[in-house]
Amino acid sequence: MIRHQTGSLYKAYGAWHVKFYASVMKEGKSVRAQRSHRLCSSARPKKEAKRIAADFIAKVNLADKRVIVGSDLTIAEFFEKRFIPYCEELVPVKGRVRQKPSTVMGHQQKWNQFLRTHFGSMTLQEYDADRGNDFLQSLKDRHSLTILRGIKSLATAIFKLATFDRRIKANPWRDVQIPDDAVDSEETEAYTREEAEDMITALQDHADCQLILALACFEGLRPGEIAALKWSDVDSEFKWLSIRRSVVRGIVDTPKTESSVADIPLISIVPDMFRQWRNECKKSKEDWVFPSRNDKPVNLPNLVWRVIRPHVEGERHTHQGKPVKCMRCEKLPQGTSHKWKTMYAGRRCAATLAISLSSGNYQLAQSLLRHASYKTTLDIYDKGLTNEQFRDKLIAAYLPKHLPQ
Repeated sequence: MIRHQTGSLYKAYGAWHVKFYASVMKEGKSVRAQRSHRLCSSARPKKEAKRIAADFIAKVNLADKRVIVGSDLTIAEFFEKRFIPYCEELVPVKGRVRQKPSTVMGHQQKWNQFLRTHFGSMTLQEYDADRGNDFLQSLKDRHSLTILRGIKSLATAIFKLATFDRRIKANPWRDVQIPDDAVDSEETEAYTREEAEDMITALQDHADCQLILALACFEGLRPGEIAALKWSDVDSEFKWLSIRRSVVRGIVDTPKTESSVADIPLISIVPDMFRQWRNECKKSKEDWVFPSRNDKPVNLPNLVWRVIRPHVEGERHTHQGKPVKCMRCEKLPQGTSHKWKTMYAGRRCAATLAISLSSGNYQLAQSLLRHASYKTTLDIYDKGLTNEQFRDKLIAAYLPKHLPQ
């Protein structure tokens, strides 16, 4: 029987969703179960949400015509019609979608860049571990260990769900091995305190950019958390900052992990920078600290490229061989002697400073960065002492505390 459904549109948890029915496997039998799919932000008009829902339901109806539940499918068809909708389902017990929109977008990116061509027209039951091992071997000389792990993680999740649906008996990617000679990417970098202060000074005509760098280098905020800040997140005395949301690829959502939602103290020069920017900035209707022209969270990568990097790197910041002028100044800044190391280098700077200035108190850095495990803080974010700091501290350690009388 060919099924046709129109779905049921509703609003929940800051987004438009649509309810529909899908065929799933339960105890070895095909049954119809109600599912929910996140369509778009609730800020969009209902008329637009209806159009998006209609397009989605049309795909569901088409899938019902083409796909016999329990039969073998191409991996591509399973990914698009089962895996992605499963990730986007609203889980009532959690009160949110199964996976964050930014995570789903990451799946789509890995699929389009690596897995779509590899899987081609192969079906779930045709695929075996040897193909996966050969695939990763073919990538090891062109891509880092981190990327290979990401590819394996996604492929494993796809086939795990297929196993759960009883379309295949075993997950072939469980037996796929990361090549032993795969090389990880270069060591991540961190700004020193001196570099952070010099970059902030170079941006003295741009109070918002100074504050952005200070929040990264001294408070340890992620780029998405900085972009999603609202003035209501800052207490009236500029002593505390509440981290409540993040924006990734234009999508405003909760921060990366549950432990990331926290209040952190504002330290050093940050409170004064908040006050200065508060006095200079235009009031945002949505209360964003760093609003874009259309009153949405600032596009931070764009701001970094057009304003921050020109002032940090000067003539060294180029595009197609030509130095990039500051978008606001419309001139080429002198720059500093430092290179731009990404926004995340600021977060590593904050962790390293917190540990070094507190005589090795890693728990302080863990709380500042809001990591669930201190191992993440130490293994990834603490960059230790520079050579100069190491020399000075070692010399100081060997100096006698009291000269003989």
